[in-house]
Amino acid sequence: TNTEMSYNIEASATYYWRIFAVDKASNYSSAGTSFVLIVDTIAPSVPILISPVQNFVTNYMMITFNYSATDIGPAGIKNYELQISTTIDFSVISDIKVSYDTEVSSTMVEGIYWWRIKAQDNAGNFQFSTINYQLIIDTTPPQNVSLISPTDDTRTNVNNITFQWNTVSDNGPAGIKNYELQLSTDVNFDVIADAKVSNDTEASATLGEGMYYWRVKTIDNAGNSQLSTMNYQLIIDTTTPYIVNNQTGEDTWQVDVGGVYDVDFYDLPSIIGSGLSKAEYIIYPSTNSDGTPSGVALT
Repeated sequence: TNTEMSYNIEASATYYWRIFAVDKASNYSSAGTSFVLIVDTIAPSVPILISPVQNFVTNYMMITFNYSATDIGPAGIKNYELQISTTIDFSVISDIKVSYDTEVSSTMVEGIYWWRIKAQDNAGNFQFSTINYQLIIDTTPPQNVSLISPTDDTRTNVNNITFQWNTVSDNGPAGIKNYELQLSTDVNFDVIADAKVSNDTEASATLGEGMYYWRVKTIDNAGNSQLSTMNYQLIIDTTTPYIVNNQTGEDTWQVDVGGVYDVDFYDLPSIIGSGLSKAEYIIYPSTNSDGTPSGVALT
C-alpha cells in the first residue's frame, strides 16, 4: 500500500486534508490530524508607489519610502522588496531593502536614483510596480553669483533700481531653482529690508532715499543655497543740496581782483547722502533794477 498520492488542484484556495486508514474488511480508522493546504497561483496586486513622489528632489540623505500592495490570492503578502537603481532600466541595482511593512528607509548619497517595489506573497508569487519613480538627492550648494550692477558704491537719484548678476550652475544634480535679491540697510544684513525672488539674473526694486547694501542668494531645487561673496553698497539720494550765503552784503565796487566771498555748500541728507560732487560759482557783471543778475555770466 502506497503512503502517498497525487491530486491535481486547479483553483487557488485554502484546502483542508486528512487521512483515514481502511483495512480489507472496510473498517475505517479514526480520522487523523487535519492539515491546511493553501494553493495560490495568483500574483499580488501591482504595488503603488506613494512617496517620495515622482521626480522628488531633496537635500536629505535619509529617505523613507512608502508604498502599498495586497495579495489577490489566499496566501497573503510575505514581504516587500525596495529596489534602488542609478539606471532607469534597473540594469544596476545599487541597494535592496526587504520589509514586512509598507515603508522602509534607506541612507543614500548624492545622486540621481530610480526606485520600485517588488511585492511577494507566501506562495512565492511576486509583482513589480509598473512605474519607476525618480529621486534626486543633492547636498551640495550651488555656485555663488557675481554682482554686476549697480556697481559697488553707486550713488543715484533714481528710486527704481534694476539689479543684475551673472548666471551660475548648480554644483549638484538638482539644478538651479531661483535667485533671491536681498537688500539691507545694515552691512551685516542683520535686518533684511526687502527680498525679491527671481527666476532670471535680474530683479527690480523701488527704494526710498537711503544707504543700502545688496547681495544675491542662489537656491537649487533641493533647497541648498549660496550667498554672493560680495555685498555692494548703493546710495539713493533724491534731496537737492543747499547753499548758505554768508555774505553780509557788499556795495563797494571792486577795482582789483582777490575779493573774498563767504558761501557754504551742503548736501542733504548729511549722513547718508550721496555727498557733493562739485560746487559751481557764477558771477554776473551787473544786476537789473530788481536785483536779478544781468550780463554774460562768468563761471
